[in-house]
Amino acid sequence: MVALYRRQQQAAHFVIICVLLLHGGSIVSADTPANCTYEDVVGQWTFYTTAMGYDNTLNCSAMPQSMFKGNYGLKLYFPSKAVDQHGNQGFWTLIYNQGFEVVIQGRKFFAFSRYEGKEPNTTSVCSETMRGMSHNVVGRSWACFYGMKQKKTNPKKLNTSAPKSKLLTSKMLYNSIIPPGY
Repeated sequence: MVALYRRQQQAAHFVIICVLLLHGGSIVSADTPANCTYEDVVGQWTFYTTAMGYDNTLNCSAMPQSMFKGNYGLKLYFPSKAVDQHGNQGFWTLIYNQGFEVVIQGRKFFAFSRYEGKEPNTTSVCSETMRGMSHNVVGRSWACFYGMKQKKTNPKKLNTSAPKSKLLTSKMLYNSIIPPGY
């Protein structure tokens, strides 16, 4: 019985290691150089929108600017309240320091905060978003949008040339999860 339990533990550890090794790199590389805080994002916003009704294969970065004909006003309050131009209430959340999501009137909006330049020298423009996507709360009727905050925040210059922490090597990861003697 003990031997079976030990084999099951080994198998579970092996699966964890495989998942971390296969997906760990893609998780780390998903970061954008934007660095926006709650204080940067709260305030009055206008979302410029395309028509709804697309599916999830929509490519907002390729959408012509002339397609962004609608506008939707809303105010984001700390820590999570959102109120639109008609008084409807919803909620919002900062996604790490990279972007934010707003859920209001049966729609979800997500966009990354805008940044300029390339690493190691970038500037966060937290009063604007990149082009993002919205859809209804069941994941249909997709549209594109981008956001502009009414009161501009000062751009933040970043220098990311400081040494980054070492990523775990597979041997370090293996040794930290699998005790000696397995």
